[in-house]
Parts: sequence; C-alpha cells; structure tokens
Amino acid sequence: MSSGFDDVFNSLFNIYNTKYPHNPRGVLNFHINKLCNEKGIGRVEAFIRIAYQNGIKVDEVEKLVSSGKSLDEAIRIASSNLSWWDKLIDEKLGIVATTEIKSPEELELEEFLKNCEAKMKGVLLVTTPTVPGYRVVEVLGPVYGLTIRSRGFGGRLAATVETLIGGEITTLTYEFEKARAEALLRLVDKARRLGANAVIGLDFETSDLFDGIAIAFSVYGTAVKVEKEK
Repeated sequence: MSSGFDDVFNSLFNIYNTKYPHNPRGVLNFHINKLCNEKGIGRVEAFIRIAYQNGIKVDEVEKLVSSGKSLDEAIRIASSNLSWWDKLIDEKLGIVATTEIKSPEELELEEFLKNCEAKMKGVLLVTTPTVPGYRVVEVLGPVYGLTIRSRGFGGRLAATVETLIGGEITTLTYEFEKARAEALLRLVDKARRLGANAVIGLDFETSDLFDGIAIAFSVYGTAVKVEKEK
C-alpha cells in the first residue's frame, strides 16, 4: 500500500540529502511546514507540491492530469485521495509533536556545534583559574584559537534587513556561534598537542574587520595537566 509513497519519498530524500547533507529530513520537514503555512494547505499536498518542484511525479496526480485536470487541480484532488500519506510522511521524517519549527540555518548550526563539541571531548575548559575537584599538576603554557569569518554579500544583506525590522540579528548570531566554536576547537587542538587535558583561564575576544564585513573571534587560556583530587 505504501510502495508508491516510498518511491516518491526516496527520490525526494535523495535530492535533499545532496542539497542539505547536514540534515535532509529536518530541512524537508521545514519546507513542508513552511509551504503549509504560506498556502494554507495540508502536509500531504505540501509534500506532493515539493516533489513536483523537484521534478518527481506522483502516479495519482498523473492519472488525474491524463483525464484532463490541470496539474494544480490534480495535486489538490490527489492529496485528498492520498490523505493516508500524512502518517507515512511523519514516520519517514521521524517527526515528534513540537510547536517549534526550525529553519535550515538553525538546523545547520545545531549540527555544526554538535560536531565541534564531540571533537573537544576529553579536554576540560574553564574560565576560572582552577577546576573544582581537580588539581593542576603541570602548566604547559598559553594556547589560543583564532578564526575570521565573512558573512558574504547575501548574509550582510539579510543582516541589514533584520536591522531595519528590529530585534535579534539572527544571521550574525549564527556566525558568532560558529566562530566561537571554531576558535575553541583550534585552542583545544593546540592544547592536545602540548599534552594537556584541560585549559584554564579561558577568555574570549571579538572584533569587526573591514567595517563589519568580517568577524575576528579569538579565545586564549593556559594549557595544563590536571588530576582528580583524592
């Protein structure tokens, strides 16, 4: 009963997996919800319309088109006839009930931060001069991490629009989050090369370059070896 759906979903998922490898299911779900909100349609109709936007045909729709229906009308009728696809869509996308719809940029940022955190495991990072429950047994020297990121023309334009509207400038927030994580990751890499398992006294600095076109983000601290207190 679901073979037709599986063919359509798998074809569409392959396209999204190529375009959005960081989170194809999350981005597809975002696009479905966005189309539902913009057009006031159901998830099945939104799913089918997205399939056609990506050059993927649905048998039920094609039969209706062959009978003389316009593509738009055929999609509406087919969506009603295939209402049971709604459950299959949620199952394939792994959807759980939530009121929050995240943008592709938010999903990409979450994946980026998750990967950075995984790479930094095993090294304690603190802004304090000591680590509670541990004692410093060797000071290995200062370490730092630096990254310079550019928003590009599109990002600067989006930031300008958000500034005019008011509120948080999310495009820059995402870049600062990425820059902070990148700088920390590079600091941890330098600390590991020295044989450290902790960095104490962490401090962050940021500065704009070229009138805001780029952001310099640095972090520095002292690489040390620590042991748990007995």
